[in-house]
Parts: sequence; C-alpha cells; structure tokens
Amino acid sequence: MKLLPFDVVVNHILPFAYKPQSKEILVDIRSYHSDCRFLENIYFIHFNPLILMNDLIRYCNDDVAPIRYIQMKYAMVLKRNFILQKKRTIDINEFVFSIFHNSLVEKTNMKIKFLLALLTPAERSDFISSVLFNLEN
Repeated sequence: MKLLPFDVVVNHILPFAYKPQSKEILVDIRSYHSDCRFLENIYFIHFNPLILMNDLIRYCNDDVAPIRYIQMKYAMVLKRNFILQKKRTIDINEFVFSIFHNSLVEKTNMKIKFLLALLTPAERSDFISSVLFNLEN
C-alpha cells in the first residue's frame, strides 16, 4: 500500500473496503458456517469426510453418481465459481473428473467446502434435509 499513489488508495481501494455487503451475502456467509459445522458434526463423527464429499457430488448431480459425464445441474452449480463461469460444459466435465474424481482422497475437506460454498443457502438446507432423511431411514 505504501508504494501505491495516495490518490489510488483513497479513491479506488478504500471505498471497497468500507462498502457494506448485501443482506443476501451476509445471510449466505452465516448459513455457510453453521451448515458446515452441522455437516461436519454428522459426517465426521458417524462417517468420514469422503462419504460427505460423495453425497455432495451426488446431490449436485441430480442424485446420480457421475461416471463419465456430469448432469447440467452440477455444471450450473460449478459455474457459480468465477473461474468456471465462462467455461464450456465439456471443460467443466473435465475439471470435475480431473480434480474431484481422479483424486477423491486428496484435499477432501477443501473440496467439500468448495462445493458447499457454491450451493445457495436453500440448496444447502435441501441437502441437509436429504441427509437427515437418509439417516432416519
């Protein structure tokens, strides 16, 4: 910051630092943290992180295990990530199989948090409801 001109800091950087976030984003952030803790309590105690990741992938992929291709719902969820926004579905499919499926046991917690962060609060609630329903049956 000391190397930047004073004008750039005052007129271009600081306004973003003090700009309040929208209510929707703040609700999403709060629900993300509570949903993560809730899921970790269920899966890390009763199961393991790999099962949580597989359940998340199945949820995002319309309850179908992706074998060669992903469903459009899964691609649309992944396109919420700013890096993947403009990618073609075939490129996203390649991303999923190279990052998520070919190395399921590597960086599992990071992948879980990545997918949970891309889900909306309503989708996370729906996923948690489906998890609880499956535990009861």
